[in-house]
Amino acid sequence: PAARPAPDSRFAPAAPPLPPTASAGWELSRRRRDDAARLEFRRVTRLRLDGGAWRAGVREGDEVIAVDGRDGRLDSSVIALLYKRPGSRYTLRFRRGGVEREVIAQVDQARLGAPRHF
Repeated sequence: PAARPAPDSRFAPAAPPLPPTASAGWELSRRRRDDAARLEFRRVTRLRLDGGAWRAGVREGDEVIAVDGRDGRLDSSVIALLYKRPGSRYTLRFRRGGVEREVIAQVDQARLGAPRHF
């Protein structure tokens, strides 16, 4: 049998992505199964009181409209925050009492043992 050529390191598989080290500092309401068709805006249900979102003025009950210009109804817009570098900034548009606001918040460092988003 012919010997196989040595693998070329230029074509080695990419390393898996590193786990997120960032935290949004807030948790959103869960989606019910029937919400998938409607995709309503989700509310902030929990906040990290020393976090960037809290310092920017976000409060429990606020509806997330957009994250960095992305539709806040989509999970991907929130998940993208988890891959930002802690300390970086993002734009958050939310609604409270029928009034929309836009703030600049800072991405927090994830806490060990805490949910990835918090």
